[in-house]
Amino acid sequence: MKPFFRWHTDEDVAWEGERPFPHHARQRKTRRLAIWFIGMLVAGTALVYWQQIRQIQLEERQIQADVLASHQTWQEAVGGADFDLFVYLLSKQDPLWQNGQKQLFTQGLMRDRAPLGLYAQAEPDNIVVELAPDWQVATVTFEQTYTAVANAETTDIIRLQQTSLYQLDGSRWLQMPPDAEFWGETAIYEGKWLTLLYPARDAEWALRLAADLEDELAAICATKPCRNGVDVRLATEPGALAGLRDVLTPVFDGRFHILPTFTLAGLPLDDAGYRALYQGYTLRILTAFENSLDSPVPLPEQAIQTICFADGGNTPHLFRYDLTSDAWTTELPDRAFRFLTPSYDDNGVILTELPASSEPNRLQLSLWQNGRETPLVDDASRQWRFPPLGWSEQAQPPRAMLYEFDTTTQTRTLYSWLDMEQCDEAGCAVQDLPGYTVWSPDGRFTLIVIDSELWLGDEQGEPSQVVGPGTTPFWLDNETYGYIRYQPQMELVAATVNEGSERVLLDSVMVTAVLNDSETGFPSISFVAPHSTTPNLLFLTGPEIRGATGKYNIFSFQVADDWLKTPTGQAAGTLILRLQLDEPPLGYPSRLTPSGAPPISFSENGRWLVTAQLPNPPNDIWNISLYDITANQTQIINVRSPQYQANAPFFDWSRDGQWLVVVDDGFFRLIAPAVNYERLILHEFEECYFTAWVN
Repeated sequence: MKPFFRWHTDEDVAWEGERPFPHHARQRKTRRLAIWFIGMLVAGTALVYWQQIRQIQLEERQIQADVLASHQTWQEAVGGADFDLFVYLLSKQDPLWQNGQKQLFTQGLMRDRAPLGLYAQAEPDNIVVELAPDWQVATVTFEQTYTAVANAETTDIIRLQQTSLYQLDGSRWLQMPPDAEFWGETAIYEGKWLTLLYPARDAEWALRLAADLEDELAAICATKPCRNGVDVRLATEPGALAGLRDVLTPVFDGRFHILPTFTLAGLPLDDAGYRALYQGYTLRILTAFENSLDSPVPLPEQAIQTICFADGGNTPHLFRYDLTSDAWTTELPDRAFRFLTPSYDDNGVILTELPASSEPNRLQLSLWQNGRETPLVDDASRQWRFPPLGWSEQAQPPRAMLYEFDTTTQTRTLYSWLDMEQCDEAGCAVQDLPGYTVWSPDGRFTLIVIDSELWLGDEQGEPSQVVGPGTTPFWLDNETYGYIRYQPQMELVAATVNEGSERVLLDSVMVTAVLNDSETGFPSISFVAPHSTTPNLLFLTGPEIRGATGKYNIFSFQVADDWLKTPTGQAAGTLILRLQLDEPPLGYPSRLTPSGAPPISFSENGRWLVTAQLPNPPNDIWNISLYDITANQTQIINVRSPQYQANAPFFDWSRDGQWLVVVDDGFFRLIAPAVNYERLILHEFEECYFTAWVN
């Protein structure tokens, strides 16, 4: 039997490396296609995403560039003092913030920090723009270089980081105020001698300041008796920076020292920056604190009387401050007063009642003295000027004069004499005068300016003899008087009552020679004031007439004892230029001249001549110059007097002439200029106005 054989073809043998069966091959091919497709899809998606990211980045950079362009325009407005452009770049959503920014601009404090002893140097650099997630708000930070001179000993160069916020408004990026979320919650540090309120955003620097200031206060109180500590608030509103005037003058809000928080002033970038900013912050606080502990000269044995608006009220009331007890007292609490005029002897004050709206011209005057009120005037028949009363001081005792509008012309003042020697329960005698009147020291004679003519008169102010054209009359003694006339040159003339002799003491040629300025214009004398304690010493004031560059000059003129014998054409005395001011002084409301309040006044002891000016362009900061007549030196005080119906700041000298009390914004300043000393009186009233020392 034949063997059984099974034949195989080549296809039946599975050789090494043999291809898979056809259905496996198809699966692999499908898998490769899927991987390729997914890869292409991922790559495409990544490409699209990358392109979108790139587009977003491009748009973000473009927006940042737009913000930067707005910020650079802001820098140009600040650098070029372009107020209109600056305002155009401000958001209008918060009027208070906007007004604060305007204040900073007009005071040159947008980048400069002079009230903190820091003076901006180069242009800002390292400008960084960060956008909020919605791209509607941007934060711009930049670094500013300063020279630090707060302690007047070094001129270190430091850098602070400044911060500005911008908001998209239509197609423009405008500077905007930071909101509450930007600043965070208000936090408090309470130490033994310091209480500090600060925004959470600036916690790091605020707490460092608190620790350092607490240590300095503790060191002071380790050697001196301290009754109270110091309260400070780091404020977030721009007015906190605008309110500072110099490195020594504080700003108060009730009980708190107000300082701009670090982000407003500038964030320190290193320890040197912090130390410089700390010095600028605390110098005013430590100086005021130490001055409150002791005084180099005795405080006057007097109290302070003033008119204030109590917190939350809109009615002005009378208050009294006692220096010994450091206590405030309300006086006549049910009454409202419009003005307060110091009496000539400090034995009381003359109060002007606030008239009812139905009788706006009603004048009610009363003398408030030792807790007793004496009625002086109650009249609604005239159109009184406000303030309505001033003192004609050369007579002893000085005469109280009232003034009112000429209701016929409304262009001149009518004068009356309030005779406080003739009073009854209804008030005192009011005697009409024909013009501005000055009594001789003994009260027997008067000089009266009627329109542009000068007359001699009797003790009642009745004209008896015409002198001629003249203005600004004054008395050298009981029988010798003087005045200014123009014929057409200015002449200072003196004469005697009995002999009728007349002599030109000084003329404009002699004044020009003393100025010693080739570009001097025509020197005019608009006011003459006899010195309060030195016989025959006159102070002459007036502007140069030479356009915008003319100065306001203040001279002293010592009249020669033998002035009648001085040859014609020579000055009958010694003329000295004392002060030159850029702007005319604006007067003191409780004294009187033919043209209103006098431009200068004197301290009670005669040592100090005082002028008060508003800078040009005007703001609410007064420059008060205290000129030491003996030493020929000037101290300047900057005060922010509240706005009221008086074109002058509110101040008064103590009876001994050593202490000047000045109303500032939120506090009173007691100044002893002879020893360069100042003490602050805090109060919690809304505003205070007229003030006076009382015995």
